[in-house]
Amino acid sequence: MNQSFYLSPRRFTFVVASVALLTLPAFASSGATLPPGFTETEFGGSLSGQPTAMAFSPDGRLFVCLQTGQLRVIKNGALLATPFLSLSVDSSGERGLLGIAFDPNFFTNHYVYVYYTVPTSPAHNRVSRFTAAGDVAAPGTGRRSRTRPRRLSAADSLRLTIWNRPLLSASLPVPIPHS
Repeated sequence: MNQSFYLSPRRFTFVVASVALLTLPAFASSGATLPPGFTETEFGGSLSGQPTAMAFSPDGRLFVCLQTGQLRVIKNGALLATPFLSLSVDSSGERGLLGIAFDPNFFTNHYVYVYYTVPTSPAHNRVSRFTAAGDVAAPGTGRRSRTRPRRLSAADSLRLTIWNRPLLSASLPVPIPHS
């Protein structure tokens, strides 16, 4: 006897979500298997906000970009109370403070580059350079790159590369002229 079983889309979603919730604790409790000599350590557990990017500075500090525009520093395993810098950004959707890179001559010039969405209309992204003064950006050191306001799309991306290739490279949609 052939019987068919039907789940409405709503009931199917409920069943899948229930199974996921029941199996999640089993996966969460089984940590990653690490090679001998490695340890697992959590950093930045007290960050408030959505992290979007991170990079280690040449001197060993961990810099974490938050979507809301703060660049936070984790030094010696502890989140510092004062952000390195706080930018005014458009943080809707996939926008915000999106990337960070350190100048190859960081020990000499202390330059830190950030990539972010400016809060003006039309929406566009910008690369700016700041000078580190200890664990914060030196006041008045923000130098922005030339930007051309244009419509943003999901195809926008930025890869910040350190040391061996160009420091900053952007991949942006190319406008196709209409005939």
